[in-house]
Amino acid sequence: MGWTSYKSSKPFEIEFQGEFSRDGYQILAFNEVAQPSPTQGNDGVERSEIYAAIRHPKGYVFGLVVLFERDAEGMLYYKDMDESVGPNYYEASEEVMNALSKPEEFPNGDISDYAKNWRSECLKQL
Repeated sequence: MGWTSYKSSKPFEIEFQGEFSRDGYQILAFNEVAQPSPTQGNDGVERSEIYAAIRHPKGYVFGLVVLFERDAEGMLYYKDMDESVGPNYYEASEEVMNALSKPEEFPNGDISDYAKNWRSECLKQL
């Protein structure tokens, strides 16, 4: 999947809440982790990761990672990945991890191996 972009000066947290708490989805818990620029801030790009527990309209709660970037001209870019695709980002808070549904509470009675690995790696970071 690609990146979504638009011009915005709002904080990442506000953009996240607006984008991911609609159409019956509910944010139960989240944490934001600011990331340093790979060029030590010389490129004017602001970066952050948001980890969240999202309640699906069907009732189960899944993990979500959203990468945010804003360039010097104010263009906001984000990429969202739910736990089923196995994002390689593992700094979800204990609050987020505790809010996730148990695998047996998902519609098919289990979660993907990618999701299991993501949860395991996040828990190791706590």
